[in-house]
Amino acid sequence: MSILDLPQEVVALAFELAITECGIGHLPVFALVCKDWHLLVKHTPRLWGIIDFSRSNGHVKKQLQRAKAAPLSLAFPKNAWGEYSFTHERRSPIFDLAHNWVKAELYVDQLICVHKRSALPNLEVLTLSSPCSLSLSEAEAFFEDDSGGLPHNKIHSFTASALPREWIKGFLGPSIRFFRHDGMLEQGGQEVEDTHHYLSRITNAMTIELEGIRHKTTPVNQPSPIRLPHLRTLSIRNVMFTTQVLNGISAPELQTLSLDSGDAPSYSLGWGSHLIPWSCGLQGTFFTQWASQEHLPTNLHTLDLRGSCMTRDAVPFLALWLRRLPNLARLIILSDDIEFSSYPVEANLFDLLATPRWDEDTQQKQWCLPKLMYLHIETMDQVCDTLRVVRSRNGSIESNLPPARVRFVDGILCCDGAWSDWEELQTLVDHVCCLCLGCMFSRTM
Repeated sequence: MSILDLPQEVVALAFELAITECGIGHLPVFALVCKDWHLLVKHTPRLWGIIDFSRSNGHVKKQLQRAKAAPLSLAFPKNAWGEYSFTHERRSPIFDLAHNWVKAELYVDQLICVHKRSALPNLEVLTLSSPCSLSLSEAEAFFEDDSGGLPHNKIHSFTASALPREWIKGFLGPSIRFFRHDGMLEQGGQEVEDTHHYLSRITNAMTIELEGIRHKTTPVNQPSPIRLPHLRTLSIRNVMFTTQVLNGISAPELQTLSLDSGDAPSYSLGWGSHLIPWSCGLQGTFFTQWASQEHLPTNLHTLDLRGSCMTRDAVPFLALWLRRLPNLARLIILSDDIEFSSYPVEANLFDLLATPRWDEDTQQKQWCLPKLMYLHIETMDQVCDTLRVVRSRNGSIESNLPPARVRFVDGILCCDGAWSDWEELQTLVDHVCCLCLGCMFSRTM
């Protein structure tokens, strides 16, 4: 089957993806391939609705003419400082067609040229940033006709970068499926209660990403967890008081959890204040709460913990939690602060993964993480610890229900073990990758 035999709808979708990634300049090239593609480009207005502001005013006007009443996707251009740049003469035709916008990436001071939220009835994807301080009255004026919780809101994907809370809350509602809040390490900070309030407005979200948020204080009274029954992916990076944020939510259907303390180890709340650990590490209360029957994410298949996102005292609680995750297939732990082999057997992660335990309920030996297939651990432990886990699980005869084979092992593997350990590891799993600089460099040669 030739590519020219594909249905026109499929080809149009491929063109749309190509234009989104590479720019509208490729569209005339597609039109030169054959007559059918030429007619497709000419008579598919939505292809011209992906506005490219890097081109001249004349090109933009021609695009708008060819787009006709088709949905418009636009990303305002940025200057060398990463700031959106948009000349006044280009504003009028674009904002006059705001009712056709389906996707937009811009600053708040550009968005308010639309005047009212109701002028964007078809907007589905919004990336909004704040270049400067904004008054509360501007947000109130923009959202003033949105009583009743935005009943006609179509936005399903919202990315907020360094926005005042009024501009974040105004776009959140039950239609949101993807939410990303990037605090951009803002100086003023916000309360943990603010973040919980945002999450309480998007109970249908499937993906939530929080990054660079300097929460000022922990909540005085921990509220009842906000239930997020549809949440599948949760990513938190560089967020103060991560434990308190997580203790305020319940996501029993979660499948991927990624926590990263980032590179900043501490910060100060103000002049004369003591330095506070940036993430304040995951504490045992998180693992205890999320191990309860009501909040346990039994479908979790990926757990990714990086940096100083977990306190040493929380390790035993992590071990107890892992025992209750039957579907976890990918385990990633990167930390320079933790040495699992120094803990007692009950909290030693390698003992936990390498040895089945007797289960009183089933009256037989059970493996921790029985579906584990991908293992990536970079801690103060040795490669022989990882080898012990792989050797035990991939050659198991110790239980009636053997675990899944560990098929992928990544990490710093060649520096602290014998060459024979490295060779044996390669024979036991399908894929072994050492991530030390020397090995990574040799693979690129």
